[in-house]
Parts: sequence; C-alpha cells; structure tokens
Amino acid sequence: MFGDKDGLLEAVAEDQLARYIARKKAHPPRAKPLDDLRLGWDLNVEFNLQHPAVFAILSSDTRPASLARVAAGGIDVLRARIRAVAAAGLFRDAFLKGYQNPDDFLCPAGEQRADLLAGLPVFTAE
Repeated sequence: MFGDKDGLLEAVAEDQLARYIARKKAHPPRAKPLDDLRLGWDLNVEFNLQHPAVFAILSSDTRPASLARVAAGGIDVLRARIRAVAAAGLFRDAFLKGYQNPDDFLCPAGEQRADLLAGLPVFTAE
C-alpha cells in the first residue's frame, strides 16, 4: 500500500497537511484583511509546533512532489489573504517597489523568495 516506511511517512504528512489547509480555508474572512493574515500565521505556527515531523518533511530539500501539490492549496489561501491586504492599501509602496503584483513575492512552487525573508511585509498602521 505505502511501499516502505518513507511512503507511509509521506502519506501521513500529506494527510496532516491536507487537514491543516482545509482548516485554514474554513475560516470565513474577517472584517480586517490583516487579521486574516495574522490568523494564517498563527495557524501555521500552531500546526508546525504540533506536527514537528511533518514540518521537517515539508522543510526538507527532498520533500515529496505529492506534498508540494497539497501545499499549493495553502499557498492559494496565502495569496488570497495577501491580495486582500494589498487591495485594502495596507502595504507600503516601498515594499512593493519592483513587484508587479502581490503574487510576485511567492514563487510558483510556493516557496518564499530569499530576498524577502530578510524584510517581511511592512504594513501601515491600521
């Protein structure tokens, strides 16, 4: 069924990740888009602390392609939340300088660009 131990671990990680993403998608939008982005971050930290083995697999350079496909659903949630924050005018112009749209700072594979890890999004005060 799973082939080997790695196949079993991959299946478990895929199931846990799919459940987590479904949980993120289930939250209805809040009145303030920045609150949705914060909630997403809190859920992400909570998931990774509760599932350190899954986090290790997801963070691995050799993560299975099936996990990348499942993770794409989570990236879609993140993109929607970033678009909402941008549409509300909460990004400072300096942050978006050089980017054509809010999706530009998420690579197609769903990995953050290294140049943005040093300067995470800067928000205006609400």
